[in-house]
Amino acid sequence: MVINSHFILMRMEKKMNPKITENINEMVFEIADNLTVKRCNKPAIEFFGNDIIDSNIGEMLHVQGISSIVNDLMNEKSNIYESKFTKKNNEYYFTIIVEPPYLIIHNKTTEMVLKQAKMDFVDLMVHEFSTPLTVLEGHLALLQEKISKASPEVSNSMNKLKKSVKRLSRLIEQLSVISSMELKDYKVKKEPVHLYSLLVEIIEAFKSKIESKSLNIVNKIPESLYLETDPVLLYRCLENVLSNAVKYSYEKGNIYVYTRSQAKKTTFIIKDEGLGINRDEINRIFERFYRGSEAVKSRSTGLGLGLSLVKHSLKLLDGSIEIKSKHRLGTEVNITIPL
Repeated sequence: MVINSHFILMRMEKKMNPKITENINEMVFEIADNLTVKRCNKPAIEFFGNDIIDSNIGEMLHVQGISSIVNDLMNEKSNIYESKFTKKNNEYYFTIIVEPPYLIIHNKTTEMVLKQAKMDFVDLMVHEFSTPLTVLEGHLALLQEKISKASPEVSNSMNKLKKSVKRLSRLIEQLSVISSMELKDYKVKKEPVHLYSLLVEIIEAFKSKIESKSLNIVNKIPESLYLETDPVLLYRCLENVLSNAVKYSYEKGNIYVYTRSQAKKTTFIIKDEGLGINRDEINRIFERFYRGSEAVKSRSTGLGLGLSLVKHSLKLLDGSIEIKSKHRLGTEVNITIPL
């Protein structure tokens, strides 16, 4: 995306700077006082045609919100719009930046098409895997009942199968939740949540992993503390962050969980003494399917969906997340929820 400050500079210089406009992919237009195109760069000509000069911007750019764009140009008001543009029966997705007397258009059609393709793939995978997994879980439970007196080897194999199916079911569930959040289908339902009990429930879910690594979980959340929020979304946030803390902690390490209450907000702090995250990777760990280099080296299971789910959950709660980490020294995650 083009940097607005470049165009503010051009505005101050009162001229279109070819060094900037001809070396970017965005379409750039200088608009005259009569709302016609005075100048434009090569990407603009390639998209709209050679006869674009002297064209009326309102007639050239048939997008929703064009009247507001025109008003901004006339009143010298900076603004940003997201809109669709149709050309020869093809639909394009534009981010339109108004920086009078300039108009900058970022064509993000390819990005949007790829994003939709990913979402369609996830929806298809969730649909195709959900039913077979449910059937498989049912048959495994039935089979385990029938062979209750099986040899230790068979019992061990059955337990491994159950764990694998459970892990895959959880993955499909996470994908389904993320997909519904992105499509804005999820409806937030707030109610009083007893935070101490919620964390105890989450810790219990990781009991076997915690014991296998001899970890010490320090729950410092006040037993009297309640929060009016969506319990499902909050559970998913804390569960995924605590799961990472357990997964990437060294053996016999400590994990601290506590809260900090301020005016109109509560912050959860989850702090571990584990692998940590490389500084240059912190901005990417919220991307779906992204796993940091240390996570990959550790050979731990996972597809990099947890923090993406946390990000979407917090967006629905109007919350925020901040991560501080030192490589090989541990990570601190701050999750803030408004009251």
